Amino acid sequence: MRQQQMELVRRCMEYFEQMALLVYSRIAEQQPIVKPEQMSKTELLSAFLRLYPDVPQGQLAKLIGVSPAYISKIKSAKVG
Repeated sequence: MRQQQMELVRRCMEYFEQMALLVYSRIAEQQPIVKPEQMSKTELLSAFLRLYPDVPQGQLAKLIGVSPAYISKIKSAKVG
């Protein structure tokens, strides 16, 4: 019985260690937070496209008054 408990404790500790490393890596990868007022139009559009990748480009272009080609250009660029 004691050996089974120790094995369970060991496995739990391995799990928590792996999760802590995962959380740390995700925190370390985060970009600094920038207020929308401080972002360029290109950065804002790029952030929107990252958050909502399924929004049709044509509808988005029509909504904000730009060409679909502009949306495509921003979507393919590596901004922020």
